[in-house]
Amino acid sequence: MVSLYWKIMVAAAFHGLLDEWATKTTALTTISSLRRALQAMDRLQEASSLLQFEIQLIKTPEDAIQRLQDFLDTLHSDKWDTERALTLAEIFKFQLQSFDHTILAKAEDTFKEARKLFNKVSHTFGNIDLDFSRISFNRTISAEEKFVQMIRLVERYFEVSHYAQMMMCLTTALSEPAVDAYVEQVKHAIELQQQLADEMGSEMMQNAALVRAAGSANLNASEYGFALKALQPQYTNLPEEVDPKSHSLLAITMSMIYGSFGSNMEALKAAEESLKIAKSGNSYKACSDAAFILGLRRLAISEQYPKKSAEDLKWLSSAMDILKEWIEKDSTNDYIEGEIQKCVLVGKWENLRKPWIDRVKKLLPSQTDVLKRSEVVDLEVSMLMRQENFSESSKLSTDYLNDLNQLPSAPPMIKAQAYSRAALQAWLSYRAILSENKSLFAEERLQATTQLWSALDLANKSLQLWRQTSSSELIIRSTLALGSLLSDAIIVTSENISRELLIGFMDELRKTEILCDDMRQSVIPIEGLTSLMNKRLLVAKDSSLKIYNLGVRISLHLKDPTEAWTWLQKGKSRAFSDSLGAKQLVPKELLQRINSDQTACDLLKTEQKYLDALNEPGVNHILLARELASVRKRIEAYPPLAEITRIRNRTLNLELGPESVDIALSRTNLSRQRVKFVDWYVPPSTAEDNSQIICFIRELDGRTQSKQLSMSITHVEAWISKAFTYPDMAEHPLHKKTGNRLLQEMNSLVDWLTDYTEEGDLLVLSPSGQLNNIPLHALFLDKRPLIERNLVVYASSAAILSQCLDRCATGRNCEEQNAKETTAFFGVYEEPFYADERSLIFRHIEKLSTLLPGQVLLGPEVTKSGFLEKSSAATWLHYHGHASYCKEDVLQSSLILSNGEDIFENGNQENPRLGIDKLSVVDMFNTAIPQGGVHFTLIACESGAQDLAPGDEPLGIISALLHAGATSVLGCQWPIKSSAGRAFSEAFYNEVKCMRSDAGDGSQTINLARALSITVGKMRRGELGEHYKQAYCWASFAIHGLWLFPGFNCTV
Repeated sequence: MVSLYWKIMVAAAFHGLLDEWATKTTALTTISSLRRALQAMDRLQEASSLLQFEIQLIKTPEDAIQRLQDFLDTLHSDKWDTERALTLAEIFKFQLQSFDHTILAKAEDTFKEARKLFNKVSHTFGNIDLDFSRISFNRTISAEEKFVQMIRLVERYFEVSHYAQMMMCLTTALSEPAVDAYVEQVKHAIELQQQLADEMGSEMMQNAALVRAAGSANLNASEYGFALKALQPQYTNLPEEVDPKSHSLLAITMSMIYGSFGSNMEALKAAEESLKIAKSGNSYKACSDAAFILGLRRLAISEQYPKKSAEDLKWLSSAMDILKEWIEKDSTNDYIEGEIQKCVLVGKWENLRKPWIDRVKKLLPSQTDVLKRSEVVDLEVSMLMRQENFSESSKLSTDYLNDLNQLPSAPPMIKAQAYSRAALQAWLSYRAILSENKSLFAEERLQATTQLWSALDLANKSLQLWRQTSSSELIIRSTLALGSLLSDAIIVTSENISRELLIGFMDELRKTEILCDDMRQSVIPIEGLTSLMNKRLLVAKDSSLKIYNLGVRISLHLKDPTEAWTWLQKGKSRAFSDSLGAKQLVPKELLQRINSDQTACDLLKTEQKYLDALNEPGVNHILLARELASVRKRIEAYPPLAEITRIRNRTLNLELGPESVDIALSRTNLSRQRVKFVDWYVPPSTAEDNSQIICFIRELDGRTQSKQLSMSITHVEAWISKAFTYPDMAEHPLHKKTGNRLLQEMNSLVDWLTDYTEEGDLLVLSPSGQLNNIPLHALFLDKRPLIERNLVVYASSAAILSQCLDRCATGRNCEEQNAKETTAFFGVYEEPFYADERSLIFRHIEKLSTLLPGQVLLGPEVTKSGFLEKSSAATWLHYHGHASYCKEDVLQSSLILSNGEDIFENGNQENPRLGIDKLSVVDMFNTAIPQGGVHFTLIACESGAQDLAPGDEPLGIISALLHAGATSVLGCQWPIKSSAGRAFSEAFYNEVKCMRSDAGDGSQTINLARALSITVGKMRRGELGEHYKQAYCWASFAIHGLWLFPGFNCTV
């Protein structure tokens, strides 16, 4: 009972519930006394069992060996052969851990003697334990080889049904710092660990397996989303009885995952919580490790701000303070590993690095091997670079790399770091030669060129080594570093060589872009808006944005506009496009073919099984998501399911489906030659060589042309400020008599289209960055607005337009539609001080329903439930009222509805807050809209305004409706007068009525873009009233999505 009590106490201390050092010291004294007493009574079997526990409490290998040897000397007769073998096995394990060469030299003899005894007594797992010790403490093999050998031991333990030791072996194998070359084996090992934890029924082991799986997934871009989804529920719903050490480790892992998503403040919050939790326990190591992560998170936040800015210095200083505080605590508590780790980090960020280098060198053993010197070398090189002693820093980097290459095997990650470091030194030497000599002699020019080519070669080798690892972020950074070196190389090389270099690098860039895609797609869109927001975080990562920008710039340098346009589109709205793709329909004919193929049915059923399982609470999301990924690979490889794959992968396919687009064009009397994608590339503000905007025009056959404009983004930003920044209550600049003239200041953004397009062409505008804030459709060319010359729609990317086409009831991706006309008009203007305008709106809505028959809901009838009910059945919806655009949190933007209470009854109009309800962007994302062609007309202030995140990711009312199922949305880009909205709507619906009457094919297809073009023209020319001629009134209206509505009675 005494030994059981102390085992419980030590376990509690291990998990941070008690002081670990004090508990182990007391336990050691008690257990040692009890063991000696049993030994004196010749109860050696019991004493042997206690000794196994006792030696776990001893700090130094030498002390443990002495106690084991003393006990071994008491085991004389053959009947103690098993105890002798077990004792020798423990001695062997501690001998391997010793740094004393005399002790190490005895290990092999001990191993042979133990093995001989285990064989003699036919022990079930003794020899496996010996091999476990030998591999665990072998300092001559690489981490990768150690991992492989450990996994073989796992199989041997499984064969003898020793599951506890099997779990220990798995845990040891997975804790190796560098198993990046064996990604699949790691996944398999984690699955085994989870399976064992489930079978043993240990919640602690299950949590440990989950954290290990999340840590592994968080290194791999294609599994970032798996890690987040797996741990977030566990992190937020942790049982109260969890121990502080495990809880703190979970918070640390969560902080690392948030960091991978670029959510630095969430990562900081998790790191702070981790330290707080660790302090509630008694494990010093847990506290110190949490403090290190907290320092890292503060450093990450400082990097968000300009160098040496007040915010940068504030966060940098706070990071240094906590790291230095815990360095001294580590020293006091003899936590050498933690002290080294923090010294290295501080040394990397501080100018005075030598004291930290010296401190680390003193802490490291005198016989430190090459691999462990990596971080110190890095610090020393950085110090020499700050001193501008490039020759010494280069020599140090090269010498270390040579030492590393002499090893029989070295982890790819450490070699990649060494090559990267050497590449930087070669580049710095190149730059130093250039800066020292304004006019170079031939010998110096040759020396500089040699250094540059050496830098390129070393950087390329570094990248290839990073590709052997699963560290996605570092692969991306290494790719960008190689691209930066190339920008120097192409300046000093011939045009032919430069071209060959860039073409070769583009292959590398494409490989890395797949990683960026994998990151985003790892967030499986099973949670609607939540999944989209997580995808947006990954898209917004600065390193990912730079990859796509680099692709555009290199393509332009290679004079390949087609490739440049492809890269530009690849970097647009990918998160939103993914979310739309998740809602794509499978055509009925295809479903019928699949139903007749058993293999296809089985694959799709298996896929659905995993999708359903991912929504269940308490599952290991990572393992299930990996199984889902495996099934989807089989689906992609199975020819009868190729069409399913094509539909799903439309998010990655920038070409429009030929059948769906041809049907849509035929219904609007357009040929393929009349469709043009118009795009603009806005160089980043750091781009020195090309700050002017570049535009693209692309046809459906793939032909692409580009043109550099004279306008820069600085000019665009100045105009936006002039046009949309004005005092409260002042007149909108575009509403003044000079409004049209102000608008035309930006004409150069579109006037180039006269050379590439013809009147009547369908133009799909896909603006980038700040250009989304400009009414491009309203800019003039040929003395009239673009929207009057051409059919114009907006689409965040070609992929999104493609998905809207597939969704629309115009072709084979069409579900059967209800033959009944499903049209709904909503008029809600619950403004107690504008009763007259409210009445005008209501009469206006009634009139519209005579032009296009449909159901009418007015005022108190337009409740949230009423709106959602009609939206779930209608295919054409018109709303006239207020929209609220919230810049601080775009998810709170909304359409203003009624709460069902008539504010004009019983004197309620005295309280303007009564009678109001809101349909938020979040509500719209969760709205069920009929599949097929669905159109919304929103006559409301800023209903067309959207928040554009990095990567041109749209979020607002329009994107919410498109996500819910709409194929086209007509909205207002800025606040407009209600009277202007009424005038516009009446003219627009008159055009719709004419189109329905003129349709000869019975489908009653509506050319929305043409109706808008005609209506805007009438408004601008004063035909709807002289007071609507200024740009403020007519330029606000624009269509997002498809240019057509397929018809009210469409069936397929």
